[in-house]
Amino acid sequence: MILISGADGFIGEELRKLLSKKKIPYKKIKTRQILKKKKVFFKKISHFIHLGFNFYRKKNNFSKDKNLIYIKKIINLAKIFKFKIIFPSTSTYKYKGKKKIISNKIYPYDKYSLSKVNCEKILKRFQKKNDGDVTILRIFNVYGKNQRPGWLIPDVIKQFSNKKNTFVKLKHYQNTRDFIHVKDVSNAIYKSLKLKGLKILNVGSSQETTILKVAEIISYELNSNKKIVYLKKKSKNNSISKADISNTKKILKWKPSIKIEAGLKKILQHEKKIKN
Repeated sequence: MILISGADGFIGEELRKLLSKKKIPYKKIKTRQILKKKKVFFKKISHFIHLGFNFYRKKNNFSKDKNLIYIKKIINLAKIFKFKIIFPSTSTYKYKGKKKIISNKIYPYDKYSLSKVNCEKILKRFQKKNDGDVTILRIFNVYGKNQRPGWLIPDVIKQFSNKKNTFVKLKHYQNTRDFIHVKDVSNAIYKSLKLKGLKILNVGSSQETTILKVAEIISYELNSNKKIVYLKKKSKNNSISKADISNTKKILKWKPSIKIEAGLKKILQHEKKIKN
């Protein structure tokens, strides 16, 4: 039996569809219930997919990182019941030089990525000491239909769809991102169920796309005549994103199947159906 925290979230919903299609049994747990459930609840668990995570969007709520408390509890339960842990992590790498050589480690540039980095450290120590099964998936810029506001693509679509606006503001429009569709992310999680030991894998498309390019695709698909207003060209930190998925493709026998153009078109078609 697979246990999923954050199962009703953006990735969780897509993952549940895939597991149901594959006829793989699972059950859900709310993240805040991880500390409260009796041990018997975890008795027959073979995999714990920990999607539930506090994003720390507010600056004043990081005095005590609850994510670390939850991951330590999951680890203690894994020691007892010997289940595998799958942890979706961040992809905040550094890139150097014209060839954009990727760093070996992710780095914390905000409270969210710091929390992910610290959770990774705890998981790696657990695996080394206990020889458990841990898969860390460093997921790049995931997108897809029903993604909530506050993320890049939904916010850009909202600007284009807002009839009151005659223009669309783009900040850091030359920043690049590696966009990976939620269906491809869910498939990578599914394929990682079989892995043993410690595996740290990148989940992305291995393609760079500028924020401006995303806006241009959306504008074209919506047949919009709104003017794009170019704000600051690039951010000082985290201005590049491109996944090295060579190991992921080899180990998981996986590769991304949805290109950004097709993925955006599906989202916009879905949006039109909802409005109609």
